[in-house]
Amino acid sequence: MSKIQIVTDSSVRLTKQEIEEYEIEIVPLKVEIDGKNYLDGIDITPIEFVEKMRQATNLPKTSQPSLGDFVGVYSKYASNGQTVLSIHMLAALSGTVNVAREAAKISHGEVIVVDSDFTDRALAFQVLKAAQMAKSGASIEEILTEIEKVRDETKVYLALPTLTNLVKGGRISRVSGVLSTIIRLKLVIELKDQKLLPVKKTRSMKGIEQFYNGVIDEMLQNPNLHSIGISYVNAEDYAKSLAAHIFRIRPDIPTLLAETGPVLATHIGEKAIAILYY
Repeated sequence: MSKIQIVTDSSVRLTKQEIEEYEIEIVPLKVEIDGKNYLDGIDITPIEFVEKMRQATNLPKTSQPSLGDFVGVYSKYASNGQTVLSIHMLAALSGTVNVAREAAKISHGEVIVVDSDFTDRALAFQVLKAAQMAKSGASIEEILTEIEKVRDETKVYLALPTLTNLVKGGRISRVSGVLSTIIRLKLVIELKDQKLLPVKKTRSMKGIEQFYNGVIDEMLQNPNLHSIGISYVNAEDYAKSLAAHIFRIRPDIPTLLAETGPVLATHIGEKAIAILYY
């Protein structure tokens, strides 16, 4: 048993094998769709969520785990004498990390909470690095130093063929949203410094594809490229084509292709696709 237990939230994209190999504890977020509640990853899968979101009358609501949820998890590991390192999605998208911090204050034992500044596979990059180091016997100080390096070298781009969910969720103004719908604007945003920053505006999918081709070309030329994620919301065909292109050029780089979870899907909407790497 490792002296350090890694905890994260269900916005992370990890494979079942990764979770089991490194014994990562995942605290589920909560999802409400037209008045019905679900636990992310337990009562509902990402694919099921997308279908229900499509059929829903209102935009789904996501909420962070409760204070008690975190206290229960932290107490379990504290009773074993373990230090808990709890790494979570960025505060700009969810209050999860803030609830975790409050839980850490009242939990017995040592609990360290980190805002990853990211979510999805970009969150997983830090979680996996921490879990791998914990398993090898690294100290908490060494782990914190390394995951900060991973965070600083991570890039996340989100391509949004429609801005409907961003408008409904209040992430962009309703005025700009209406104008965007009229001119059928498509957007690529970068997730950086807790902000969603527009980096490309286009009226066609071809514009998104051209931008992503440039991102991939630059990414694959980096000799220090370590890992890639491609996450999507009901856009599997395009996601697979990107993954195949990457594999042809850099088959040595681990690349995870996965439907994103409810939190990110709710914000970015259908047909969105993300490239995440460090």
